[in-house]
Amino acid sequence: MPLTIDAKEFKELPWKNGKGFTREIYCIPNEASPDLFNFRLSMATVSQSSPFSLFPGAERFLMLLEGNGFRLKFEDQADAILSSPFDSLTFEGEEMIHCELLGGKCLDFNVMTNRSWGSSVVSSSLLKVGESRRFIATCDTFVFVYCPNPFLLVLKAKEEYVLEATENMVVIEISVTRKHFH
Repeated sequence: MPLTIDAKEFKELPWKNGKGFTREIYCIPNEASPDLFNFRLSMATVSQSSPFSLFPGAERFLMLLEGNGFRLKFEDQADAILSSPFDSLTFEGEEMIHCELLGGKCLDFNVMTNRSWGSSVVSSSLLKVGESRRFIATCDTFVFVYCPNPFLLVLKAKEEYVLEATENMVVIEISVTRKHFH
């Protein structure tokens, strides 16, 4: 049976840049440095335009959940605009990025994976009332269910779970492959 983490268990933490707060959903800390992590899932309310915090060595996935969105101004590439719910983008944590709100605060979902530790593949889908979806984990799998009462399912390799929608929900599946160290 997979581990279920409810929204009331998410931890509120300040951003590295001090410009806001994130709700940490799940974290695998870095054994060598407790201030760092190997893998982290979080949601953040972005209420002002500001630079993104830097996370050197991390591959980042960002998805807009609510709000009018934002323009991400990269130092060395074209701007990216996430303006509709569930628009997403993958980028490197060491990128210098300025986030410009397009009209009011937004809520986003984040996946950060330390590239020297492993890799993540993220997919999302809508599950409508009455529908169900079977998950069969081939590796560590995290299923974030975004609905009025969001929660996270944590499945280990070979675990199975059937999610039945009692309301419309966005399902974000993150498959994590850890690098093997010899």
